[in-house]
Amino acid sequence: MSTGEIWHVPYERNRFFTGREDELNRLYRALLSEHTVALSHPQGISGLEGIGKTQTALEYAYQYRSDYSAVFWVNASSVTALTFDLVQLASVLNLAERQARDDAMIVWAVLRWFCLHTGWLLIKVVLEPY
Repeated sequence: MSTGEIWHVPYERNRFFTGREDELNRLYRALLSEHTVALSHPQGISGLEGIGKTQTALEYAYQYRSDYSAVFWVNASSVTALTFDLVQLASVLNLAERQARDDAMIVWAVLRWFCLHTGWLLIKVVLEPY
């Protein structure tokens, strides 16, 4: 695969991140196995608030970015937040539909891009309000 030509992750790498190697390796094996189909085989990190789920996902993105042609990060805390981030991806991907006035049309264009391309990683984060 190519070396992360498209990078849309809004956070810097946490230089103090340590541990979680077993979980990172498990995710890597599950996501890049020969039998994995990207859209039908999602992986998840779950657990109590404050245990480092977001930091683990962030570290995965940085550690393995060269194994993906594109890496995307979206906020899925609400339909509104997810729609907003997907509309932003249309600009990142330079899709013609990014100029449309209809968010649904833009989101469909992004989803179509996902269907037509391989080797990408989409990290969907549900951020809890404090």
